[in-house]
Amino acid sequence: MAKFSNEAIRAVVAKARYSEPGASEHITATLIKRRDKVLRAWLTGVNPLVNAKLSTDGILTFENAAVDAGIAMPPTSYRLTWSRFDNATGETVSAVEGGIVGGPNGVTEPRLETPKPLLDSVFLRVSVRTIHPDYPAWSSPVTFTFRRNSTQWETVGLDRNSKPVVQK
Repeated sequence: MAKFSNEAIRAVVAKARYSEPGASEHITATLIKRRDKVLRAWLTGVNPLVNAKLSTDGILTFENAAVDAGIAMPPTSYRLTWSRFDNATGETVSAVEGGIVGGPNGVTEPRLETPKPLLDSVFLRVSVRTIHPDYPAWSSPVTFTFRRNSTQWETVGLDRNSKPVVQK
């Protein structure tokens, strides 16, 4: 739903060609309000990290869907735990705390470096806790799993270890 911009909603409603004056504006405003309410409920009730990528040189990037949708300010920090992942046993080993990444104005575009000793792994995991004073549910980690192939890292898993907490 976050991908539907106000302009896209207006364009869809315009296709209906309502004959009653003001109908298009009313329906457009109603749909925008409902979209925003749904986004606030679902994107603030869980850690909203998505689209994780790990570059060949070990730089992790991801997006915060709530911030990108304009319904939340950037978080104050991200706390990371990196580990190797044994795909045969499902166990994580060699956990390394990645520290806290943040600043006084929040984190808007996270670019985080993978600990060098883990870059020779075939499978790599990073659990990310998002710290935001308004959304305590974001501190439940999102864990991204990556597999290294011959040329790059592929994202092969995303786990949200939490149940949604609907904000009112």
